[in-house]
Amino acid sequence: MDIKVLGALTAEINGKNIVPTAGKPRQILALLALRPGQVVPVPTLMEEIWDTDLPHSSLTTLQTYILQLRRMLTHALPTTHGNSPHDGDTRDNSHSTGHDDGDGDGSSGDDGAGTGG
Repeated sequence: MDIKVLGALTAEINGKNIVPTAGKPRQILALLALRPGQVVPVPTLMEEIWDTDLPHSSLTTLQTYILQLRRMLTHALPTTHGNSPHDGDTRDNSHSTGHDDGDGDGSSGDDGAGTGG
């Protein structure tokens, strides 16, 4: 997976664009990409999307956005890796890309493994 957040957000798996067209899922992907290998708590994601003006259904809506991102990632991955939509980490009511390449430039590098690890 290759994600770049400097300039326009770009994200590809094996050359396939995985950047959501909708704004809020795009924001979530960018926030997760800025924190590779880190667990991002749900309240942090909610604040990024809605600031302090949370809609009544914010948790359900956030879960839907995460599900949409997982499905996009899953469809872009080669089927030979056996990845599932649940490869992203969701422990303790938080989310993570599960990837940390340690280069610190805001891009995820290309490990071919998708979101899990």
